[in-house]
Amino acid sequence: WKGNVGVITTLVRKTSISPDTRVIVCGPPVMYKFVVAELDGLQIPHGHIFLDLERRMKCGIGKCGHCQMNDKYVCLDGPVFSYEQVENLEEAFS
Repeated sequence: WKGNVGVITTLVRKTSISPDTRVIVCGPPVMYKFVVAELDGLQIPHGHIFLDLERRMKCGIGKCGHCQMNDKYVCLDGPVFSYEQVENLEEAFS
C-alpha cells in the first residue's frame, strides 16, 4: 500500500480544503468530534459538514424510538444530518 495510513485527522491536516467545500463524514461517532475540530481549523462552516449517524433501527418508521435523539429520528430525519442540526445532541457523538 502506497497511500496514506493513519487516523483521519492527520489526513485532514494534510489537505487544502476551501471553506466552500462540503464534507461528508462517515465512521464511528467518537471520531466525529475530532474531525469536526480539524474542519473548524480549516474554517469549514458547520452547515457544510454532514455526518452519517448510523444507529440500529428496529422499525425504520419512527414508532419504536430506538434511533431517537431528542427530537430527531435517524430513520426518518436522516441518517445524514448537517453538523448544525446535531452539534448540541450528545447522543450523536457517543
